Amino acid sequence: MSDYIFITDDRQYETLTRVSAETIEEAKIKFAKKIWELDEFALKEVESKTVNVSFWEEYFLGLISREDGSPLYEMDEIKKLFKANLEKDFSPEVADELIDYFF
Repeated sequence: MSDYIFITDDRQYETLTRVSAETIEEAKIKFAKKIWELDEFALKEVESKTVNVSFWEEYFLGLISREDGSPLYEMDEIKKLFKANLEKDFSPEVADELIDYFF
C-alpha cells in the first residue's frame, strides 16, 4: 500500500489530499470519491446556510447596511433593534430564544 498526494487548486487556496492505495488508479478513484463527498457536504452546508440567511436577513439586514458589512450601531443597540424586529412576528420569549441562537 502506498500513499499518494493529490493537489487541487481552487483559485483561492490549494488543498492537499492524501490517499492510500495499491495502485495509482485505485488512488485516483479514492481521491475522486473523497472530492465528491466533500463537494456533497459543501453543497448541503451552502443550502442550509442559504435557508438560514434568508430567514435572518428580514430581521437583521437593515442593522448592517454599510458596504463592508460593518454594523451601523453598537452591539447592545443592535440586539435591542434586532429583538424589536423579531417581536413584530414572534412573542418576546421566542424572540429572546432566536436572539440567543443567532448570537
